[in-house]
Amino acid sequence: MKNVLIPVLFFNLIACTSETQIDLSGKKYSEKKIISILKNKQNTEIITLNKTKASDTTLIFLKSFTNLKELYLAQTLISDHGLLEGLTKISTLTSLDLLDTKITDTGLKEVVLSNRNLSFLDLTDTDVTDEIVSSLLELKELKAINLINTDCSIKTVNKLKIKFPFCKITLSEGLKIITF
Repeated sequence: MKNVLIPVLFFNLIACTSETQIDLSGKKYSEKKIISILKNKQNTEIITLNKTKASDTTLIFLKSFTNLKELYLAQTLISDHGLLEGLTKISTLTSLDLLDTKITDTGLKEVVLSNRNLSFLDLTDTDVTDEIVSSLLELKELKAINLINTDCSIKTVNKLKIKFPFCKITLSEGLKIITF
């Protein structure tokens, strides 16, 4: 039994201390503390800052993270300013979670245009509208997008489905959530 447990525990220890992934979800750290944790970690590929005090200053700090592939920013204080000044300087993102942030079409358009390999986007509870569709159509391979509680309509979904027929699109109409 010991021989089975030791490798499992060792594997979990390695996974938790990975230099390519940082998860600060829900931590009550100040933004200054978040940035100090991220300092000198420019090779990180996955950063999760959901429900933290991360704001535009954090995003501007992240612009030197040229290996960043996945960024999770749900329920943070970011806005278009942070997207424009930080994330547009990165071109490696494949997954971006912006759930319940203050972003609009203006900031998202530029991030999408500089990160054409985005394949997963969560825009739930943001201020994006049907105007974003032309930028989304510039993506190479969109696999999933959440548009719940946005001002995007079924017209946007139809346009996206033409270019990305296998993309999972979730939209809300009134109180109904519809997945295409």
